[in-house]
Amino acid sequence: MSKINTSNLKHFERIEENDILTYVADHNSMGHISVFGFSGTGKTEIITSSIKLLHEGDYYSDYTILHYDASQLSEDCTKELFYNLLLYKLLQRSNSNDINQTYVTENNTFLSFLEKSSYKEEVKNNAKKTLIASLSLLPTVGPLIYKLLNTNGDNSIKDYHTNQYLFSEYLNYLSTTTGLIVFIDNIQYIPEELINEFYEIFRQLEGHMLLFTSYTLKPDMIITRRLIEKYIIDNNALVLRIENISLDVFEEICSQNLNQKQYYTVKERLEYLYTLVQYGNMREIDELIFQINQNGIDYINDTPTLQGVKALDEIKKDIIDLAALFPEGIKLSFIKRIVKYNHGCTERQLCQSISNLCKMKYILIGENDTLRVEHEKISQASRQNLEYAEEEERFTELIHSCEKVFADILYEPIDDSDFVFCVNGIMEFEKQFNFLKHLGILEKYINILYSKFRYFQICQLYRDLSHNIKDGDKIALLFPICSIIQILDSFQKTSCFSEGLAISKQLSCFYNMELYKAKFLLQSYHYQEAIDVLKNRLNNYESWSIYLNALQHLRRDCEVKENILSLNSNPNQYSDIEYYYIILRNSGHLFEFDKAVANLQQALEYFQSLNNKFVESTCLNNIGILYLYTSYNVSAKYCYAAHESRLHQNDRCKRFALCLVLTVRFRSLAPWGKLFQLFI
Repeated sequence: MSKINTSNLKHFERIEENDILTYVADHNSMGHISVFGFSGTGKTEIITSSIKLLHEGDYYSDYTILHYDASQLSEDCTKELFYNLLLYKLLQRSNSNDINQTYVTENNTFLSFLEKSSYKEEVKNNAKKTLIASLSLLPTVGPLIYKLLNTNGDNSIKDYHTNQYLFSEYLNYLSTTTGLIVFIDNIQYIPEELINEFYEIFRQLEGHMLLFTSYTLKPDMIITRRLIEKYIIDNNALVLRIENISLDVFEEICSQNLNQKQYYTVKERLEYLYTLVQYGNMREIDELIFQINQNGIDYINDTPTLQGVKALDEIKKDIIDLAALFPEGIKLSFIKRIVKYNHGCTERQLCQSISNLCKMKYILIGENDTLRVEHEKISQASRQNLEYAEEEERFTELIHSCEKVFADILYEPIDDSDFVFCVNGIMEFEKQFNFLKHLGILEKYINILYSKFRYFQICQLYRDLSHNIKDGDKIALLFPICSIIQILDSFQKTSCFSEGLAISKQLSCFYNMELYKAKFLLQSYHYQEAIDVLKNRLNNYESWSIYLNALQHLRRDCEVKENILSLNSNPNQYSDIEYYYIILRNSGHLFEFDKAVANLQQALEYFQSLNNKFVESTCLNNIGILYLYTSYNVSAKYCYAAHESRLHQNDRCKRFALCLVLTVRFRSLAPWGKLFQLFI
């Protein structure tokens, strides 16, 4: 049987590894190994060792390996962010190592796949822009993404796109060319609503794929059938529960990793030490062996990880506590600055402390010089240590140092990812967030989030501020108008219409908020109220668009038609001309055939001039419907073909929505096989 490697221990046998290799032998084209267990039982080590053994063999040696630890996901992780993070792992060439199993050759990176593909240049550029929008604010990525994509931070991103379709296409390419091994560690951190959709991508792969997942159980958590069914790809998956090791195996490990004198001393206290390592927890055994080899057995009187943290000096404790506070990672430069401010230590002292903690396997230094804890057990030990009274004062001083340093950094020339990180940190630390003190900072913060499509975060920021501040329901009045618009826009884009409506009503006494109020009323199905708000304020085409939309919902088509004819007589009376053509695009059902086609043709030509492929395709769709309903099948087929060509230049979600329309409208004109191709 093969052996397993852990950080401080010599090789030893785990029977679960043999179970994995036996299963893979029978499911080498498509398989899922789902591993459950408590923290520190050795789940990650068993999977990584199994993958390493497979990759070292002849059959799997060319497989591409994707390894992602989901414990680094933020709480507000979206579907787009998740897929882009996985693409980022395969963005450039990588060789697997003990910490990161990811392996991809130069010819099979995502960037290489894009360049070799037949996608239009616009699609390729949008893929890169989407990666920037998703990842450039993360502490572990930051400005690195611009360097990897050979671009700069000045790229304007006007439209939001998703890489989900390209992600599935890329995985399918890897599965059919090199073969694919995917390992998602700590899958419990992925939002539940994403799991099934994520698994569905794997179910549809055409080539060879092995999926490994690990799920870390909470203390006293029971594995149920429902839990297993939620986290397996199908009923053929191998499900393993990794348990703590037995007393006999614990003794064997000690005999292999200690000298003879140490081993006999341990044997005399074997059962007591077995309780200290939580009855066979592998991470605690690893730490126990390390401490005995470093300091001898006489000092061992507590859970090894907790005892290890307690024994650290204050500088090292501060480093560990900071890393535990930011599980997604914190910049090494921030750590140094905070600890120096807190202790007045030298650069040499600080670097030596960080180096020692890395050697002790307490922390890791990853991409973009970010530092994080090596294992959840270390974070647990950090939190447990802070429960001791003598540690409270030190930790309070550390938090105050964080607030001071983060506040100073915010007024320095820094990149957007560092700015967002520091603001998030200050809001996390300050029990009563000083809103007025940081108003200017929040204006920039909201603007950065808005430019990167972080609408959910803006909404959550507003909610947190309004809940935590006295008279929080009036905080919108303190923001500059540009921030107010971005806040309202964010509530609209996240479909939080009732909250947006409440804010716009509150602000309408001080600002002209009728347009936003009408938008939220329309989207909340209050059509007559939206009409009443706008009927005396129709001074731009966007207002007209909302007003006419509300009338249409109330089936007042004659009024809509009359108003559109009036607008036709002077089409350039307002500057926001785009909404005028949106109105024309939506008017096909109101007019006789010739007039309807003429209106839609105007809209089509306008959006073609803007190179707006999505709206252009909807114009073609509407024109095609007109031709279809008047039995002009040849013209309808032409629009169908042109519409189809635009679909392939748009992202997956927009294509899917439009394809549903095509399926219904054009099933009499196109073969079912042709329609089906639009979905894949």
